[in-house]
This record gives sequence, C-alpha cells and structure tokens, in this order.
Amino acid sequence: MVCWNISSTEPDPDIIQAVVQVIRKGGVIAFPTSTLYGLGADANNPQAVERIFDIKGRRPHRPLLVLIRDKSYLPELVREIPSKAA
Repeated sequence: MVCWNISSTEPDPDIIQAVVQVIRKGGVIAFPTSTLYGLGADANNPQAVERIFDIKGRRPHRPLLVLIRDKSYLPELVREIPSKAA
C-alpha cells in the first residue's frame, strides 16, 4: 500500500499521474470525503469492482455508487434509465 498526501489547492501532477496508474492497473484507492473515506476504482474493470466489494464486505446484490462527470457516460454503465430517474 502506498500513501500520498495530495493538496486540494495545489495538487502535484506527478502524484495525480501515479494515482491514475493505480486505477488503470485495476487498483483501488481510498480518499477522504467530508464525512468518511471513499473507495475508488475503474467501474469498467470487473476485478477492481470485485475488490471493492471484498474490501467493504458488501454482497454483490447491493450496488455501489459510481460517480461520473456527466450523463453522457451513462450508456457505458447502464442498459436503461427508468423514466423516474431521467
């Protein structure tokens, strides 16, 4: 495990690139939020997603939150969007 301290006001591009490489290689990252720590990984990598389920001790039928930049990414992640969610 590697721990990086990333400044929210002046992030080091080399550290950001190292974190990106961890995610691209199927790794899982932990990051602070305003209330707790979150886990991050490539949502399109089944092994990375499975690792998050394992780390959290979460059963596969309980979905994970996936953060995306905007709704144009939805077709990569879902088959359909219920009308109530649109």
